[in-house]
Amino acid sequence: MAATASAETLSPDEAQRLTEFARACKAAARIVVLYQATHPTIQSALNRVADGGQRLRGQGAATLTVMPDAVWLDGRAPAKPDSSLGELASLLHAHLIGELTLHGEPGPTAWHTFLALLAKAPEVVRADGGIARAWMTSGGGPIDLKLIDYAEVLRERAGGNDSAWNQIIANYLEGDLSNIDESSLGALLELANDTARFKDFTEQFVGEASKGGQRGKKEVVLRVLQALADYTAKNHPEQLDKVLNQISGTLPRLTPDLVVTLITTGILTGTGAGVPGIDLPSEIRARLSDRTVAEFVAHSVERDHGATARLAQAFQALVPEGDKRTQLLEMAELEAANLPIGKQPEFPDLWKSAAGLLTSYSDSNYVSEEYGKELATARAHAIEVERVSDDPPERLAAWLSTVAEKEVRRLDQQVLLDLLTIETRADAWHKVLDSALMAIDQLILLGHVGLAQELLEAILKAGQDDAPFAEQARAVAWSSCAPALWCVTWCSRFVRRKRTK
Repeated sequence: MAATASAETLSPDEAQRLTEFARACKAAARIVVLYQATHPTIQSALNRVADGGQRLRGQGAATLTVMPDAVWLDGRAPAKPDSSLGELASLLHAHLIGELTLHGEPGPTAWHTFLALLAKAPEVVRADGGIARAWMTSGGGPIDLKLIDYAEVLRERAGGNDSAWNQIIANYLEGDLSNIDESSLGALLELANDTARFKDFTEQFVGEASKGGQRGKKEVVLRVLQALADYTAKNHPEQLDKVLNQISGTLPRLTPDLVVTLITTGILTGTGAGVPGIDLPSEIRARLSDRTVAEFVAHSVERDHGATARLAQAFQALVPEGDKRTQLLEMAELEAANLPIGKQPEFPDLWKSAAGLLTSYSDSNYVSEEYGKELATARAHAIEVERVSDDPPERLAAWLSTVAEKEVRRLDQQVLLDLLTIETRADAWHKVLDSALMAIDQLILLGHVGLAQELLEAILKAGQDDAPFAEQARAVAWSSCAPALWCVTWCSRFVRRKRTK
């Protein structure tokens, strides 16, 4: 990628232009699938995108680098983050776009085509060959796309360069393995040859997956490890034993939740029914050493600043022999003493409490053995539930309601209200005003008096003394809008009288 973690900061003016462009893209992307490019409502939104892109480009080209939660301009980052930049980054990142370069002047029609592609489900676009191919097939334009090469990201980091793993990890956390192709798995296999770096990758992966507490995210870590084992067995069987040992060595970097699943039920990779895979739980259990278990307990106690019930369950699953647990806890205490938590004055008391829980914990009074197995299986396959397509009728009805006529009209109304408020260019604002006047006439004819009233109030608000187009708005409000204003006022009073009776 062009940008690095030590990127320079954009000037306030450049950051403002980037933010305005991101906001314009966000507004247009919401409604781009609802209208043709020539529709008056979306024309205003697309013109804002086109003008924003031109201001970014200036007299040359502008390169937008897509980070996991931000967009940089020409390798430089904004001094202050803005939510619109994060939303644009998510939109581009979902389609694996790592860089977007503007080297010409895409018009509203071109932006309509491009944003319509972004609005499609990423898996649908990927099934047709990806966003780059779809863009070229649709005619393309002065927008160059550079897709994220996740295999290269892994290879760079494995080779000792400073490239971040954030993007490949964020991509894996999209929720399935559709983007973990053989190229990426091959690069991950290369990374697994370096023990320290493979552990670092796993630790960062687990940390990102644990953020936000979203269901199924943590299990993606296990799905990647399972996919790596299956890929190695199929393509490089001579390296399988080493890879399985490396996966076993990452146990201390995993959370207790993941460890319980990894050594009991495992997790499917979604490679398809009837396709055999490596029995990862059995392989890991056969390769576990006392030192690995001790490191896992020590790191877990440090991470959670104490022992948890889930750690106790994992520890007892790892060490089923009760007489051996005391010995392993002594080893774990020595490991923890060398970690930062071991240097804290309260460490002796903290460890004593943790050791007591790990040796005495039992949920047998609350959960039967059979039910406990069912719980473990349910946790392992929770992510598979999300793939079930037999959605209940009420959910389908809720989805269909989002594209109902009433909802489309509401979105149309909101776009006009937003543009009347945020548009700062005189010519563009007048075009929005013309669209609003046409909408008022149509709404009155259709009997939607309340919506017409909202638009009228927005125009009247634009006529206030401190507004940028006050004089023009007042002139229109009391000339072009006068009949509509009288009609809306009369209809509103009539409706209120009928209700009071």
